Amino acid sequence: MGIRTEETSLESTFKELPSLEGKTGQEVGTEYQNLIRDIERIRPMQTRFEGEESAVEALMRDGKSILDRLSRLSQLAVERAALLICDVRRLNRRLAGNMKITFNPEADHRLLSDTSCPANSTKSAQHV
Repeated sequence: MGIRTEETSLESTFKELPSLEGKTGQEVGTEYQNLIRDIERIRPMQTRFEGEESAVEALMRDGKSILDRLSRLSQLAVERAALLICDVRRLNRRLAGNMKITFNPEADHRLLSDTSCPANSTKSAQHV
């Protein structure tokens, strides 16, 4: 009931206001109330916006961090491939034409360590 009496009190106060720019005091008061309601409706939206904006900034920082790590990993992969190419050249010189090993840095090298591969099994190693 307190809110209703306050609104009634405000309305009577607005009626007593002088006219302003062709509007009655009551019209000015009503517009003022509407403006206050709009501000109260917008305030939580602004808080939510600021929260989402900070979340976006955090995600941008995380994305930049991930890209930096990916760049470092890529550089390490390039360096490792260069070392492996040098090792393959050295091995080919030792083999002196009996066999030639080729290395493709972009190939899937997981197959080289696969134990199901006949070349890596203990049985074939005994025959060698």
